[in-house]
Amino acid sequence: MGPVPRRQFLVAFGAVLAAPHAAGQPAARVFRVAFLSVGTPMQPNPQLDAFREALRGFGWIEGRNIVIEVSYAEGVPGRLQGLAHALVDQKVDVILPTTTPATVAARKATSTIPIVMAGTLDVQEAGLIQDLARPAANITGVTMISVQLAAKRLQLLKEVVPAAKRLGFLRPRTAGNPSDPVTAMLDRLTSTMEAAAQQLGMEFRSAAAIGPEEIQGAFARLEAARIDTLYVVEGSSFVHRALIADLALKARLPTMFTLPGYVEAGGLLCYGGDPREVYRRAASFVDRILKGAEPGDLPVEQPTRFELVINMKTAKALGLKIPQAILLRADQVIE
Repeated sequence: MGPVPRRQFLVAFGAVLAAPHAAGQPAARVFRVAFLSVGTPMQPNPQLDAFREALRGFGWIEGRNIVIEVSYAEGVPGRLQGLAHALVDQKVDVILPTTTPATVAARKATSTIPIVMAGTLDVQEAGLIQDLARPAANITGVTMISVQLAAKRLQLLKEVVPAAKRLGFLRPRTAGNPSDPVTAMLDRLTSTMEAAAQQLGMEFRSAAAIGPEEIQGAFARLEAARIDTLYVVEGSSFVHRALIADLALKARLPTMFTLPGYVEAGGLLCYGGDPREVYRRAASFVDRILKGAEPGDLPVEQPTRFELVINMKTAKALGLKIPQAILLRADQVIE
């Protein structure tokens, strides 16, 4: 074999010297972010897609430096605590609960793993956080607003159905313990909504349910009370949104919801924050925490923009003429 040119020799020799060093380099860490959801898998999932897209914008690539895992309670809140403990045992890096019950379960399961909220309602009313500006402990994120929007949502519903006299209120059933954060928040929301109804001269009837059979029973009770409008609180009921929309249509009840997914399933109205934007903001919290920030030092955010969504197909089926003033304010109209 002939002599090796000097440049080629030096490149080869450098590669030999570098090889052991490269082989000894630790592999880049892959972080694990876990969604804790009371719902069921669904495709497409706009919120999860928005979260993933936002993470990519921060440089987090699934399979390369981050893994996103989702645990579903399949519409049964009682399963959340076991799922939360399982995530803690797996030593995930961040838990992202998507409802108030999921946040409560995560907080009971760990005081050290960062918790980033995305779909949690009224965290202060639930007693989960005392100070939004400095949440302390291991929890932060984005809180949805419900208590503060109760009167506004009812006012919009009343504008669409000015002759309405009796409001039905469907909320998730809880164990009924007043010290339970979810129960405390729902009780506060119920009393706020009742006061708002009374200010508009409306009677108020409430019912609590979890699961299809209970929801059907709740509708039967509310119909027996001769309600003519219905407000539905988000939570485990989202899994059964199509059933709720169908029951409301059969009962000829104009409905107000808190998430656009209910209206896409056949509900009449929704007014609230854009859940996709909430999950994009949640991704920014996850990014900062994975880069070293302490969750308790990150102020909790609230939606600053609220959207009105109207299902015109449902309005026509109910024989309702949506006022032009409401249509002009709508951010999305489903035909």
